[in-house]
Amino acid sequence: MDDLTLEHLVDAATAVGIGLLIGLEREQKDVAENADEPEHVGPLIGARTFALLALFGWLTGYLSAEAPWTAAAAFLAVGALALWSAIHERKGPSGLTTEVAALVTFAIGMTVRGDRMLAIGLGLTTTLLLVAKPWFRALVPRMRRMDVTSTLQLLILIAIVLPVLPTEARDPWGVLAPRRIGLFVVLIAGIGYLGYVLHRLLGSRNSAGITGVVGGLASSTAVTVAMSQRARASESFRDPAQLAIYLASAVMFVRVVVICYVVDAAVGRALMPALGGMALVAGAGAFFAARRIKKEDR
Repeated sequence: MDDLTLEHLVDAATAVGIGLLIGLEREQKDVAENADEPEHVGPLIGARTFALLALFGWLTGYLSAEAPWTAAAAFLAVGALALWSAIHERKGPSGLTTEVAALVTFAIGMTVRGDRMLAIGLGLTTTLLLVAKPWFRALVPRMRRMDVTSTLQLLILIAIVLPVLPTEARDPWGVLAPRRIGLFVVLIAGIGYLGYVLHRLLGSRNSAGITGVVGGLASSTAVTVAMSQRARASESFRDPAQLAIYLASAVMFVRVVVICYVVDAAVGRALMPALGGMALVAGAGAFFAARRIKKEDR
């Protein structure tokens, strides 16, 4: 057996494994949902069918190197199979998740031919999305419209606006690079978004503490700006905002000492008393702010 044949066999086995993983999740879900029906024979598209679909996808990718039309023909055939399964298994207002997963499994099988690791990652992601149905059902009713729009705005800022900003400075002094300014704006927006999400999940006091610590590792200035904006918008958030700013400042002093010590131990030791004292002062402010929040909660 030559190396090329061995590589093909490994690819085929990888496709079968991905199909089995996705199919086992689908079949287990069907069994769990129909546990009260002893005569239920299982889904039309089960674990073995998913494995065969993934293998079929790999074979399609293998054959399409010589006959490109086989990819379109095979995809139409799998689509017809998924449609037939959806028609015969429809029970009221049921979804099409299994049928769509079958199409995705076929496509992932084709992907194994070109990039095995990418296909494995896509297979794991697909299985995770299928398993996550209960999580989404619990999360979606708790979400507000503002949660979706805020997430979308942040993603647009990161994925669309930031990449198009020039990296070179455009001001007369050659100092202000739009990309660097944009990065700082994204950092402030990201910390504000993190604080909002943690506030929804944990409440004001706990979210402020985590936001301050995590944000202080990146930029205490960004935490100060973001939390000040939140406090100005909502007076009830004023004390939690102070707690976050105090913690971010304390973390910032510690961060500077650690970085200096790594670069030059002598400089780090020289700065430790002064910056350590500043960190203790900021930590004391955070302690009193937390006590004030605790009293208000009571």
